[in-house]
Amino acid sequence: MSTRSSASVPGPAPNAGIDEAAKQQYRAHFDARVRFGNGGRLDAYGFRLDVPSEATPRDRIGQLFIRHLGLSMVESVELSDLVIVEEAHKGSRGVEDSARPPSLVDLSHAVPWEALGSPSRHDHSALSAWRVDTATRPPTSIVVGDGRSGVGDDLEHTSLVKLAAIQGEVFHLTDLKSRSIPPGVFYEREVAGRAVLLDTGWSPRFGTPLYCEPAPFLSREAADYLICEGVTMVGIDTSGLDDSAARREAKAMVRTTLLQAGVVLLENVTNVDLLPASGSRIVAAPPALAGMHTCPVRAFALVGEGA
Repeated sequence: MSTRSSASVPGPAPNAGIDEAAKQQYRAHFDARVRFGNGGRLDAYGFRLDVPSEATPRDRIGQLFIRHLGLSMVESVELSDLVIVEEAHKGSRGVEDSARPPSLVDLSHAVPWEALGSPSRHDHSALSAWRVDTATRPPTSIVVGDGRSGVGDDLEHTSLVKLAAIQGEVFHLTDLKSRSIPPGVFYEREVAGRAVLLDTGWSPRFGTPLYCEPAPFLSREAADYLICEGVTMVGIDTSGLDDSAARREAKAMVRTTLLQAGVVLLENVTNVDLLPASGSRIVAAPPALAGMHTCPVRAFALVGEGA
């Protein structure tokens, strides 16, 4: 079960109002037929679109559909089999998450200090110890390099630009049919210089043996795409971005590829499902430890006005 903070902060409490706002989000499911004024037609089946409310009129949904796809010269749009369901927004263009109040969302799991043991100065040994001693309760951690292979930088020399107040792009992927996350899910939005967080729905398993089962993972093609687009940070609500069920020689392929490109990784995050698709700021700044490449971190997101 994920853990949410109840600590006091100036202004609204962390996560205050977020659960209620998320419950009040809706998406429209429909088929569509678009006719263009200069000829041609576009048909869509089983399309899903964020909408402002459950009472959004049919013609407004058609307008939002056209805006989301960026279509021009539209003569008419007809919707059929329209159903509006209560469902978290995925980031459709043209729909604002205005109901979300300014707040802090804790992205870190709570882990007993004694469970961390006494990690050595060499980060790869420390990380290995954490993952063995806390198999189902690994700490939320920042990773900037790999001491064994010499890939990436250490925490002391990693710029705060990569760690604090990064614009977040959250991809809610709980209805993805495969464990492998393909590059196509990222095409809809700009990710250059941003923190991409992956909500796979794995976080509720935290603290149970189910957390150790083969989890969703980032495909190599998706990692290459994010690197080419200039992403700054990639986070996930599982124990890592690689396929935990892959053969040993392939297990760290995505992780290493991202670290080689200077991408910061954030592992074992929680509460990502409470974040809007866009409009948050991610903070995951660890101590500036010389010679260390990974460390448990208290990560959080700023959401709402002023974020």
